[in-house]
Amino acid sequence: MRRYDLVTFDCYGTLIDWEDGIGSAFVREAAGDGVSLDPSHVLAAYYEVEPEVEAADFRLYREVLSESAMRVASRLGWRLRKKRADFLAASLPEWRPFPDVNPALVELVGAGYRLGILSNVDDDLLRETRRHFPVAFEVIVTAQQVRSYKPAPRHFLEARRRTGDEP
Repeated sequence: MRRYDLVTFDCYGTLIDWEDGIGSAFVREAAGDGVSLDPSHVLAAYYEVEPEVEAADFRLYREVLSESAMRVASRLGWRLRKKRADFLAASLPEWRPFPDVNPALVELVGAGYRLGILSNVDDDLLRETRRHFPVAFEVIVTAQQVRSYKPAPRHFLEARRRTGDEP
């Protein structure tokens, strides 16, 4: 007998190649302004900025993405206009899974495991991302649903509540 039957994942960075997604989105958008950005510099700045933005009062993740885009652009010398800062959220549904993800998910489901996603994202963005996966996720907990960002415990507590495994 197995000790567990549900496997949960973070989505972006674990299942989805968010580094390529973020870096590519910034490079494309900045090029429209004649600005050349190095994806490694974009990511270094993004890793510093996003946790700062999430630490403020809760707001939808698309707003976190826009504010993070503005701050990263500023750090890198790109004068991004606020009305265009939604490019990162707009690109998110096109970010792709890592190459080994879908075969592994199919194998887990085939072995009888249930799957879940606990993600710092909005419901609509995750819904669009899920079309990249060939399997269903039975438990889905988003930042929008729990009005909190991981590593705070709300995602994990809500997942336990939904599966009947409350502490």
